[in-house]
Amino acid sequence: ELKKVPADDRADVVKKAQAAGGVTGPAIKKAANEAPKLFGQALHIALAEHYVGHTPQEVDAAFLTAFPEAIDPMDLARTPMNGLMTLHQYQDYYRLQDQQWKIMGVEVTDKVEIAPGVEWEVKLDLIVETQGGIWGVDHKSTSKPFTEQYWRQYEPNSQLSGYTYYLQQKYGQCSGMIINGIQVGYRKRAYKGEEAGFHCSFQRQIFNRTARQLEDWKERTLLSLARLEATKQSGAWEKNETQCYWCEYSEMCK
Repeated sequence: ELKKVPADDRADVVKKAQAAGGVTGPAIKKAANEAPKLFGQALHIALAEHYVGHTPQEVDAAFLTAFPEAIDPMDLARTPMNGLMTLHQYQDYYRLQDQQWKIMGVEVTDKVEIAPGVEWEVKLDLIVETQGGIWGVDHKSTSKPFTEQYWRQYEPNSQLSGYTYYLQQKYGQCSGMIINGIQVGYRKRAYKGEEAGFHCSFQRQIFNRTARQLEDWKERTLLSLARLEATKQSGAWEKNETQCYWCEYSEMCK
């Protein structure tokens, strides 16, 4: 039987972890960065098992193998037990809708030529046929609520444009890309009628690209590639400082 994680105070959890294993500030920061990524990867692995038709027990086992224990003592949402609860609720929530999907591919890795001698590599979580068309599905796990601001990040989005172009070339058409949003969180206290403890929610949004948008995407991608090649030749590498907060090597640049 699945049970909710006790509503421990986050500060107490960190103190206990530090006392038990001597967890330092940098280690806590690294765990906070790693937990969402590894939890999301485990969900991807489990969903792949689900969509190739394996049993619920096999789906659970795949998740637990990929995420056997909590990474971040402060992140009460991303635990093995909560991951299983998320998967069980997801399967129940989309059971009827997914019955309308014909699975064309799971975890598809392929390439598509965007210019002579230039290939764009794709790794699509899911390709389905439904409602008379071909659709790409990209699983996204997050702790953010599904607001207009959250969905705005996919319009425009180079990854989705590349997926759309690939599907058009592979199947002759693409009805759209579906972002399969999976949100997880943890409430320390009840809020606006919502219970304290772990919670998860699901939402799917469709994104399309016009022919002009795809041409623009190809042009910008080729320009970026040309700039990268020029940088490679000169050896003068640019700094992407917008990602420094998440980079585990940031201390080396100071």
